[in-house]
Amino acid sequence: KNYDIIDRPPQFIKGSPNRENQLREDVKKAELARISEDLHNVLWGGGRHQNELFFNLIALFITKIYDEKTTNNNKPYRFQIFYEGKKEEKPSKVYERINKLFRGEKNKDTGEYSQCALNYLLGFTDEMLDKQSDIVFDENKVKYVVELLQDISFTSNKYDVLGDFFERI
Repeated sequence: KNYDIIDRPPQFIKGSPNRENQLREDVKKAELARISEDLHNVLWGGGRHQNELFFNLIALFITKIYDEKTTNNNKPYRFQIFYEGKKEEKPSKVYERINKLFRGEKNKDTGEYSQCALNYLLGFTDEMLDKQSDIVFDENKVKYVVELLQDISFTSNKYDVLGDFFERI
């Protein structure tokens, strides 16, 4: 398998004693300004409706927060780019994983959804999840957002990360 090339281990692990494996809690305002400008330029560059894009960016933020809150200690965060051997995983894999975190996965036998950001953070019922669409950004844009935000903590930052994003975007 993989020609005996070992997958590069996940970079960000909850509760890791190694600083390089922890999410950053000291993001500065200037860096957030650059990130929000990058997000605006990349995500709004396709001519979609403003509300749809804004909704999907919020969906990714909610998914990031959900991952930070529900990942067990000494386990890798799921809102990050993983590696298959020495190569980054494909955008389609990132997109699929992030969508499952966002809106869950329906069990074919029971018809119930797995725990996800929408039911954990916002109290969505299975009926509400049935009506909820996936994140509509294309695979490459979802991967781009994950790469850009994967090392930043949204839940324990010294600075109001979300407030600054909403003000700028």
